[in-house]
Amino acid sequence: MVHKELTALKGAALIQDSCLHHVDHLAPYCELFAAPLLVFDEEKERLIHHYYPFLSQKRSDPIDMEPIELEKSYDFVFHSFFWNRRLLGEKLRAVYVPHGNSDKGHLLDNYMEKFQQQDIALLYGKKMIDFLKKKRVFSLTHQVVIAGNVRYLHFLHHRSHYEKIVEKEVLVRLDPKKKIILFAPTWEDWEQSSSFFEIVETLIAQLVPTYNLVIKPHPLLEINSPEKFYPLLGKMEGKEGVLFLRDFPLIYPLLEQVDIYLGDFSSIGYDFTIFEKPMFFFLPSNHSGKDSSCYLHRCGTRIPKEKYGDLLAFIEKKLSKDCAYRQTRKETYLHTFGPMKRLELVKSDLMSLLQKGKRK
Repeated sequence: MVHKELTALKGAALIQDSCLHHVDHLAPYCELFAAPLLVFDEEKERLIHHYYPFLSQKRSDPIDMEPIELEKSYDFVFHSFFWNRRLLGEKLRAVYVPHGNSDKGHLLDNYMEKFQQQDIALLYGKKMIDFLKKKRVFSLTHQVVIAGNVRYLHFLHHRSHYEKIVEKEVLVRLDPKKKIILFAPTWEDWEQSSSFFEIVETLIAQLVPTYNLVIKPHPLLEINSPEKFYPLLGKMEGKEGVLFLRDFPLIYPLLEQVDIYLGDFSSIGYDFTIFEKPMFFFLPSNHSGKDSSCYLHRCGTRIPKEKYGDLLAFIEKKLSKDCAYRQTRKETYLHTFGPMKRLELVKSDLMSLLQKGKRK
């Protein structure tokens, strides 16, 4: 088989219907490779254009996103959902872009194993590699590129644009005299990792008089549990000092403005470590708290359940001792993402695999 020159390779990126948040991970690669983002939902198209106006989009029917159809127009596609390479044809390459440094999969035997089904997998750094080795799938994984923190470099490149959006959509809706706490819970997965339904009303009742509280729930909380999510939203949305961010895919521009992070097992916590600011964690009642999925909790203070009735006093007391975690956060960031890797080098490494063609 004769392979095309690098400049002749044509790529695109895909998102699933319920995964607008994946765009933040795909956007840097769309821009780096001049690859359009294929969408079939008009509302998503509007939102993506608003937050990422420099991305090219192309309206496509769902059937056109099947491998057999994609292969007619593209040489490679970026995606953030696990897609078995056995589904691909002779020509099409598929590049898996992780949507965060997830700690999920420690308790479930067949989660990280899906990496070995991918055609090309992008990995952040040593932490992902170590996790795959622990699960005994790294050596079986097809082809990999170590990408580092491409999203952060992308944020820096478009910093002025992103900061204007955060100013207009977040900061103007908050009290400038109060510090900002971000609560970014994960979704209610099979490992019961989310603290959202357990703690959100308590947070609002206790913290809002003193702090601005920005709540960025994982989109799957709304999608998977609408019967619980919408009644809570109706009770709390619009309260002074509380801002719910839904359909807001930007991460680093938001984290830059936050003073304190509250989370559980969301990968956003790993993104936050670059800013070296205080971090607090909740352990959901049904979670054991004893396995490797709690690795991120080393970077801050875990709030014990017996302190839920006096959160404000507990947090403010612990803030004075937060400097003890600074070195751990630095080490965790480097372990997760490694030193900054130039975007041109990431592109070169990936292009060399794309040019070589598929390995069976």
